[in-house]
Amino acid sequence: MWHRLSVGTSDGESCGYQWRDIDQDLFTDIASGNRPQADTEAQNRDSSSVDANFQDRTMYYLGVWDQDVNDWTDDVADPASAYTDWAQEGPGA
Repeated sequence: MWHRLSVGTSDGESCGYQWRDIDQDLFTDIASGNRPQADTEAQNRDSSSVDANFQDRTMYYLGVWDQDVNDWTDDVADPASAYTDWAQEGPGA
């Protein structure tokens, strides 16, 4: 299922977002505030337009898009339900 994921640094600096087809385990990990390391595509979010010093920092998933409140969250009370409820058929859907 496709979800919109916030991408950023370990200290919480947002560097954009990414649509990704993820499983429930990864969704739960992100939605519980664990900040797992992001995939190769997300690593490209640390660019000179985001970070003027381009430190080649490691990117992490910081949160999931809560479409009920139209905001990012990493504190989902019921990740199993949210995984299904907030899923999209494809990126940007």
